[in-house]
Amino acid sequence: MPANSWLSEYAAFHKAHRHDAHARFVMFSCHEKMRGAGSVCGGHGNRFRQIVWTLRVAAGARRVLLVDWASPERLEDFLEPAADIDWRPTKAELALLAAPDTRTSIA
Repeated sequence: MPANSWLSEYAAFHKAHRHDAHARFVMFSCHEKMRGAGSVCGGHGNRFRQIVWTLRVAAGARRVLLVDWASPERLEDFLEPAADIDWRPTKAELALLAAPDTRTSIA
């Protein structure tokens, strides 16, 4: 089995479930309020490492990966998502994921 077969399998899963009303998500998020002393965002290298880790979690947990990188600029202003893994959250998904009652552990 090729080393990247998990990624191909996940890309097919993501594409099939990306806009499913019952989809469950895993999201990497970085905003201005998260930066500064003791930042959880870190530098660009730390962020990309975290996104790769989050991708592996999403694949293992059968969740749709979303990346909400808004600081200092939106990530999608510089990187375009692949056709199979569109990681950009919609405004509705951002609102849903920001609601206090939706922040649960992966089950």
